[in-house]
Amino acid sequence: MLPTAESVTFIRHNRTRESLLMNLEPAHRYDAEASVEKYACLLTRSLQNEYPNAQIHVTADFGNTRTDLEIQSLTQEDSDWKEEIFDMESEDLIREHIDKLAENVYQSFQWIIRNREWLPLAEISQRFQIPTSNLRWACKQGLLEYAKPYADTWEMPLDAVPSIKNSFPWIVCDKAMLIGSLDDSGRQFDAYKEPIPDILPDSSQILLLNPSVLGIETFSAANSVLWVSKFDNFEVVLEFHNDTAWTNSQWAYDAYISALLEQLRSREDIVCERMTTGRDGVVGFRARFTNQQTDTLQRLLDKIAHSIEEAIQETELSLSGGPPWKPEYEKSGGEIQFCEQVLLPLFHKMGYEYVRYTHGNDEFGRDFILGERTRFGEMQYYGVQVKAGDISGGAKSEINKILSQITLAFEQPFNDPTVSGPIYVTACIVAISGEFKREAKSQIVNSLLKWIARGAIFFLDQEKIRTLIAQCWHRHSNA
Repeated sequence: MLPTAESVTFIRHNRTRESLLMNLEPAHRYDAEASVEKYACLLTRSLQNEYPNAQIHVTADFGNTRTDLEIQSLTQEDSDWKEEIFDMESEDLIREHIDKLAENVYQSFQWIIRNREWLPLAEISQRFQIPTSNLRWACKQGLLEYAKPYADTWEMPLDAVPSIKNSFPWIVCDKAMLIGSLDDSGRQFDAYKEPIPDILPDSSQILLLNPSVLGIETFSAANSVLWVSKFDNFEVVLEFHNDTAWTNSQWAYDAYISALLEQLRSREDIVCERMTTGRDGVVGFRARFTNQQTDTLQRLLDKIAHSIEEAIQETELSLSGGPPWKPEYEKSGGEIQFCEQVLLPLFHKMGYEYVRYTHGNDEFGRDFILGERTRFGEMQYYGVQVKAGDISGGAKSEINKILSQITLAFEQPFNDPTVSGPIYVTACIVAISGEFKREAKSQIVNSLLKWIARGAIFFLDQEKIRTLIAQCWHRHSNA
């Protein structure tokens, strides 16, 4: 039971300002001095109600290392004040009660004095129809003086937004916008057919674009920003932040972005870095397309869009369990990797009943032997000749080597323990990790005996193989 309240005649309560303010919103959101004063006022009022005879002193100062409390009980004898000491149990009870009153005032948060209404970028974008990505980019460049970082994103005072739209009209622009020195209002124009050197004559300017010009559904003005700049060479930068709801229900967002970053990083002239944004620490990324050749802006963007689309396709393929394409497959010495990591799983996925990998083992012109059952119930076999890189019709020695291997594949039988007697292939497939160039396919067909070539030679280049991979794994992932 508490001692009588009337017996308490002096209370000094000090709370460190650090402990009072440390768990609040960012400092730019409230008036610290006014908030501390109101806290002291509210606690003084609460204590006075409980201890009407006490002199109350409430402070919250910087520099104090701890929160402390002093209480006294004074009585008057012969015109002199005499301190009455509480017993330890009574003093502990009073201290506990006063601390509880102080905590109630603190937890009410009625003492916080906010100075302005602050809005996150996503809400500003929705209210004022300004792309979130452009707002974020302007904040990071230091162009919007009232913008403040908060919880891994940015926010701005509501009353400052109208002036921003007037000062930086390019923020709401859907066309190409040239911005000089990053501090003026820019110039809007249709720049896509102009040569890049004419658009960006020096390194003091950048060209801000709407990401929708890439024609890729994933990137829009709501979640991305795209710009072109010139340093040693021209470069294009794409920043992606998933501020909007992730609509791809097939894969988790973090897994998808991590796989996409891996694909982008594997490509030449693309530098990627992972970024975190949003109140929930959502992952985004920045991709720099460096060493770009000077050309019209539209051709440059088409080239970049193609590279990104390939990366997206490979990302989704990889997440579906398929073999992603690697640049080393196209290089000299990449034939074994191409066979084992791409073609072998592809042939199995295509449903061939018989798949035999024979590369380097008395292959007789056949790196693979494939078998499937015809409608008549008989097995039909294909020999597969594999090459890394391109095959050109101008390379006579290479063409002749392929011709001899195809002929050998038809002429030499192979054995299978489950089948009695020798087995011959009835068709050949030439599979390469690059392209057939300069009429290479027609030269191969025309150089073979007509009875062999007619309907018995098939060609798979990189484009066809990647299409087959996408079809096979997409079909199985949706099954």
